[in-house]
Amino acid sequence: MPGTRLTTGWRLRARLKSRPASTWLRVFRVVFVLPFSFALIACSVSAYRIYALNRSISQHPVPAMPPLARAQSIVIFSPHPDDECLGTAGLMQAAKKAGTPVHVVYMTSGDGFRFGISRYYHKLNVGPADFKRYGEMRMGESRAALKTLGLAPSDITFLGYPDRGLMAMWREHWNSDGPLLSQYSRTTQVVYRDALHPASPFAAKSVLSDVVEMLRTNRPTDVYVTHPNDDHDDHSAASAFVALAVQKLKASGEPWARNIKLHYYLVHRGDWPVPQGVHPNEPLSPPAQMMACGTTWRELPLTKDEEDGKLRALNCYKSQEEMMGRFLKSFVRRTEIFGDLSTADSVMASETLGPARLASAEDRWPAFKAIADDPTSDNVVISLQKGADIRQLSAYHDGKYLYVRMDTNGSLLPEVHYVLHIRAADFAADAADKELAVTIDPRAMVDSRPLKQARGIVTEWHADHVLARIPLEVISAPTDGLVFIEGVTHFSNVPFDRTGPRPIRIHIEPQAPQAAPLT
Repeated sequence: MPGTRLTTGWRLRARLKSRPASTWLRVFRVVFVLPFSFALIACSVSAYRIYALNRSISQHPVPAMPPLARAQSIVIFSPHPDDECLGTAGLMQAAKKAGTPVHVVYMTSGDGFRFGISRYYHKLNVGPADFKRYGEMRMGESRAALKTLGLAPSDITFLGYPDRGLMAMWREHWNSDGPLLSQYSRTTQVVYRDALHPASPFAAKSVLSDVVEMLRTNRPTDVYVTHPNDDHDDHSAASAFVALAVQKLKASGEPWARNIKLHYYLVHRGDWPVPQGVHPNEPLSPPAQMMACGTTWRELPLTKDEEDGKLRALNCYKSQEEMMGRFLKSFVRRTEIFGDLSTADSVMASETLGPARLASAEDRWPAFKAIADDPTSDNVVISLQKGADIRQLSAYHDGKYLYVRMDTNGSLLPEVHYVLHIRAADFAADAADKELAVTIDPRAMVDSRPLKQARGIVTEWHADHVLARIPLEVISAPTDGLVFIEGVTHFSNVPFDRTGPRPIRIHIEPQAPQAAPLT
């Protein structure tokens, strides 16, 4: 009966309305509060573990680096103004005391910090002129900071390339006919009049040329640059540019370049350094997860005067101190740390592996030396997504194909894209203008069956790693040169983890000409 249904509906609504508020509160707790609480607890536990592990490493001594000598000469490459002081202010002071020449090269002027510009100039809307003015101000801060460390204006060079643009140039804008358009300064060339080459195009070839020029001009015995595992894209790309320049000079046969030693310093990596703030009696230890990642670490002990000098230099960066002063002061410790990495030589396989046999080579992969051991679970987000956390990058070639394997810290995730960025550098032809990006999407693949992609590329995915077989001709691989390989994981086109570009030396013996067949 209609009346009955109406009465029943009214009674049901009345009953719901009369339900105690505590019932809805319990529902809210179950649906919203509990999952959020569990996530918060998981994040807190992960953060504490990372912090505790980094703290425990400070109790493990790092070998001291050899004392500096007058016969040495140092060039320091800084991606942005202030990086040079965070990583090497103590080194610069020790070098001046030892009579060791020091030259600092700034690859960008740090002009791409939109929030910093808004806060510094008290402007909500900032334009290209503001970014340029901010860059000039930061260059002035650098001169003042290095003056406190005993360096003269002639010991400083600015290249003026775009802040937050070094990696984009390395991957996508190699030649000057396709320069990068900076999203900040809205220009495609160096805008600073006192840069090394004003109006130089925003192209990787220009950056590499300038780096080579600075090395040739100063002829260093020791070169320092940010580590490829640094979380900042500019820092990671800077290491690739400098490593390539050093190897090109060594390959050129110039006698002074044969014994250049390349060293790395670190600025950004997960929850590091710990504890934050000024702790002058604490050592600056490497991040715990980077203690066994292929880097040989050495420490430079600092005197009390050198610690005070480093603090004075950092205080010159007023534009950065207001927003991240506590982080900057975390580097004022009784030691500085520097790492050494070796360039892995390519391994020639004894036979060519066809697409159907790529997986059959699984048992051989552990025999090949990894070109990159990547830190794992060293920040909260990565620790909760192990399938997107890169653990190792390996490679070898057989004279026809380049084989690359990327291992993760957990089972692969269907939501993640696994990308390999590959760039070859031919010393003989002075060319490195082609970069290849190979994307492996688990959703497009079936089990571990090989998937044929364009240009003869074959990819596979397994429980916790991906494989790729790439024809050497596709990447214009040299017979004598370097191939830089970088592993990256993406969530919805947002980078999640990466190894930084890592070089592997390729050397292919020329085949002996075959005799003509008898007729």
